[in-house]
Amino acid sequence: MTTQYCCKKHQREDWTNHKTVCKKSEEPKPVPDPEPLKQELALFNFPRPFKEELILANKGRAESQFLVSLCYFGGTLGAPLDMKKAVHFLKLAVAQNHARAQWRLGFHHQFGYGVEKDPKRAFQLVFVTTQV
Repeated sequence: MTTQYCCKKHQREDWTNHKTVCKKSEEPKPVPDPEPLKQELALFNFPRPFKEELILANKGRAESQFLVSLCYFGGTLGAPLDMKKAVHFLKLAVAQNHARAQWRLGFHHQFGYGVEKDPKRAFQLVFVTTQV
């Protein structure tokens, strides 16, 4: 039987010690419940199909980047469930000062969806958004 480790450092250490040291890495990543997201997506007006919105997002349109990130986050409207892509498009929209994308990125940092869980960074993102 082969033992799997989370990193090379712990591969050299005893497995029992590894479990106590890396307990966090063994916890399953949270998966968002798609139902509330589907309700949230219903509030947005998607004037175009997902594929067309994705083309506009890749061309640099901030609102499209935000909408595409929501689709990737929930795996809805023809987009696969992909947290990394959701965060990627959120960061692109945030770079253009898109307030809802900034709030959503804070949400991702709060719960660790597609990024390292970081409540401090989440607070910074959401606090700046509320100051607008």
